[in-house]
Order: sequence, then C-alpha cells, then structure tokens
Amino acid sequence: MLTSTSRTPSAAARILRSKVSGGLIADMGIHDFDVARMYMGDVKSVYAIGCTLAYPEMKTVGDIDNAIINMVSRAARWAPCT
Repeated sequence: MLTSTSRTPSAAARILRSKVSGGLIADMGIHDFDVARMYMGDVKSVYAIGCTLAYPEMKTVGDIDNAIINMVSRAARWAPCT
C-alpha cells in the first residue's frame, strides 16, 4: 500500500489558478498519480470524491479544496491519495 498526501499553499493561490489549471485534482493530484504509478504499475480502477470544506470560496470557481482518491493497480496493490 502506498499513501500520498498533498497540501495546497493557499486558497487565494488556488482560486487564481483554478480557471486555467483544471482544478485541484488535475493541477496537484497528477503528481501523486505519477508517484503511485511508479511504485504500483498500471492502474486498474480509480475511486474519487471531492468537496469544499476549508475554503467555501473555491465553489465560486467550480473547484474543491479536499479530495480522497483510491487507486487499485492491475497487480491488486492499493494507493490512497488524500
């Protein structure tokens, strides 16, 4: 099992970048996905949930501030990314 945790610098920075970055998962989570694939191999399935808990202003740009993503590899390894 691989566990990965990322933190964004600030809500203000995320709001400014959200319009062009693709959102929290595309902008920040992609790096966690790369590391998970490096250790686990090809991914068979992904389960994800996201919400706005800490910074309600993220909703104004259609983004989230928290996400939990669980990936299962073809070799049946599991990686939670929070």
